[in-house]
Amino acid sequence: MANNLHDIAVVVRASGERTTNICIQLLKEQVGEIAGLVEGLSPFNVASRRSVEIAVATGKKYTALVDADVLVSPNSLSHLRSLMEAASESTFLVNTYTLDKFHLAGREGGIHFYRTNLLAKYLELAEEWSEIPRPEAKFHHWMEQHGFFIHYDHQITSIHEFFQWRKDVQQKVGFRLLKLGIERLKHASYLRKMGWLDPDFSIAGSLVRRSENSVSTNQRWEVPLFDGKEKTEKIAGWKVRILTQRWAIYGYIYVQIPLKRLLG
Repeated sequence: MANNLHDIAVVVRASGERTTNICIQLLKEQVGEIAGLVEGLSPFNVASRRSVEIAVATGKKYTALVDADVLVSPNSLSHLRSLMEAASESTFLVNTYTLDKFHLAGREGGIHFYRTNLLAKYLELAEEWSEIPRPEAKFHHWMEQHGFFIHYDHQITSIHEFFQWRKDVQQKVGFRLLKLGIERLKHASYLRKMGWLDPDFSIAGSLVRRSENSVSTNQRWEVPLFDGKEKTEKIAGWKVRILTQRWAIYGYIYVQIPLKRLLG
C-alpha cells in the first residue's frame, strides 16, 4: 500500500456479484483495509445512503465508492487521489471511466471518487430523495447547481461487467435492451455476432435477437431468466490481474476496432 493512501475510505457495494471477493482484494492491495462492505441492501438508494454513512463516519479526507462488479486497475486510487489533490476545494468528485464489457469501450463509471466533507452533503438530502432510484446522479446535479465541480478524467481506471454470473449478464444486458430499444443500444449488431468469442457475448447476442421486436420498458422482471449452465464460483485471479492492467485495457479496446469493421 502506498503511504499516502491512508486517507481514502473505500466502501464496496455488493448484491451477490461473482467478483465481490476479487474486487475487495484488488482494493486492499492499494489501501490496506477497506472501510466497509454494503451487501444485500435494496433498493439501491438504501445501499447508496449506507455506503456514504460508512465513509463519512471514518473521517477520512477522500472516499472511493466501488460497486462489486467493478475491478480496479493497479495504482488507480493513487491516480485519482492526485487529481483530487490538484483540483480546487470546491471539486467534490473525480468522474472516472471504466472499460465496460458490453459497451465495448470506455464509458463513464467505475470508481466514484469523492471529497468526503462534500460527499457528506448527500446525507442532508437523502431523505428528500428516498423515492429516487438513482440518487447519486441527482446529488451530482444538485452539487453542480450549487457551485461545486466535477473533474472529468478520461483515463480508464477499472473494468466493468467482466467475470460476472451468467444470470447477471442476462439481466443487465437484457434490461438495457428492453429499456433503450435495439435502435439505441450501441453495437447491437456487433453483439449479435460475438458469441464465438465468449459465452457472455453469446448471451448478449441471443438477447439482441430476442429484443428486435420488443418495446421499451423499465420493468426488470420482463427480462427472461437465464436457464443455462452457470459459471463456477472460482475466478482465475491471474486473468483478472492481466485484464486490469492499463496496457491490456487499451489493447482490448483497439482489438475491437477491426472486429467491429469486420462484423458490425
